[in-house]
Amino acid sequence: MAVLSPVLSLYLAELGASKPQIGLFFTLYSLAWAPLQILTGYFADILGRRRLAAVGLVTYGFSSLGMVYSGSVGVATVSRVAQGIGLGLFGPAILGIAASIPERGKAFAFFRTSQVIAFVLGPVAGGLLGDMSMSYPFLISLFASIFSLIPLLVVKGGQAQGRPSPRRMLGLVRERDFLLLVLGTFLAECVFSSFDVVIPLFGDLSGWSKMEIGGVMASYFASFILTQIPLGYLADRVGKDRIILSSSLISGVVGALMLGSGSATWFAAMMALLGVSLGAIFVQSSAKAGDLAPADERSLYMAFFDSAIDLSFIIMPGPASIIFGRGPKLLFATWSALSLLSFLSFLGARSRYRAPH
Repeated sequence: MAVLSPVLSLYLAELGASKPQIGLFFTLYSLAWAPLQILTGYFADILGRRRLAAVGLVTYGFSSLGMVYSGSVGVATVSRVAQGIGLGLFGPAILGIAASIPERGKAFAFFRTSQVIAFVLGPVAGGLLGDMSMSYPFLISLFASIFSLIPLLVVKGGQAQGRPSPRRMLGLVRERDFLLLVLGTFLAECVFSSFDVVIPLFGDLSGWSKMEIGGVMASYFASFILTQIPLGYLADRVGKDRIILSSSLISGVVGALMLGSGSATWFAAMMALLGVSLGAIFVQSSAKAGDLAPADERSLYMAFFDSAIDLSFIIMPGPASIIFGRGPKLLFATWSALSLLSFLSFLGARSRYRAPH
């Protein structure tokens, strides 16, 4: 997916799209996959996770090919909407498969780390390929989607799990522990989802160069990639809840430490610590959500979990910019407070965590 990000807007512009049409293109894509996730999670558990994942990957891949040969803004937009539907199908299904692996701490550490690596390397590869030919990133997206079908042939946890029942949905919204876990993760993700707004603004205010701003932001992802797999092994040994609780406390402390200096070097170190702590919350809360989900409803639970925490990217950027406008220190104090609130939410569920199914 990330391989397309450098070229999509440019490709539409080549087709003659106006600025509003480009904006609509991206909006319709999000509207295609975001609401579909819960429904897919529901049916993936019933019809088979591998089956829906395979349908989604094929849909996504061949929709990339459709964009290459679209020839018009309208056809390209329809193809992109089909891509969104493909993502909405395979995303929850694959999460359900990952949640079915017994050692979920390690499983989600590898899964989430591979996602972050793709988000870091994909745009670089897409830009390089786009310089050769605008169609190459779309073809790579097709081949990657088809290649991703191979692991589905051997992975376990993708079988159909029963018949439709309204109790599946009702059971989810009545799960106090699960909802507290989702709330805690959402609060932590509100910190992460404001990075793109806050760090460039603070860097410019502090006199950092553009390279320094990029380096500060990159330090988060570098530490995430380097630490989450070892932490996944540790979580399976000492308990995911311990990793989650200690990480939320560390995130709160880091937010407070950001109040003390405007140095790019200092902020790079703080962002690296957040890559460890916020990253661990994101990864191990995902694994814990899999622990709390009944075996036959894991795709549904994981779809709800991901959809809920993704709301932070809709909700947080606006308030973050407003708070920052009242003073950077107030914003970093808000980050600290959000992390401590997430700690309290995780703590409220900790004593009631069930053993993994």
